[in-house]
Amino acid sequence: MANYATHRGNLRHQATVYTHEMYQYRQSKDFGGRIYLKCTLKDCPATAILRKDRDLIEARRGHGHGGDTYCETSELINLLKVAARDDLTVRSNREIFNTITRNHPLGHRVSFG
Repeated sequence: MANYATHRGNLRHQATVYTHEMYQYRQSKDFGGRIYLKCTLKDCPATAILRKDRDLIEARRGHGHGGDTYCETSELINLLKVAARDDLTVRSNREIFNTITRNHPLGHRVSFG
């Protein structure tokens, strides 16, 4: 069973982001049955390996920062961006924001602006 979650990166970089133990990783290289991952924070030395045969991420090098709830918040922000881009009605961005954040468990963590 997988010990990670995936989601798409921001609208500019459509790469897959892997979330494991409250840290986010991006793919560094794909070699054989392994995908090598690096932390998404530029100066962080953390690395991990995704073993395709076991569908598990194994952390290799430690992070230089603490894990936090940024992962879930960034997923909500990406959801808002996609909804605003794909909405074909005449709703304003504020209306779209209010509709999504009202029903989302992390809606109180983001603000419009």
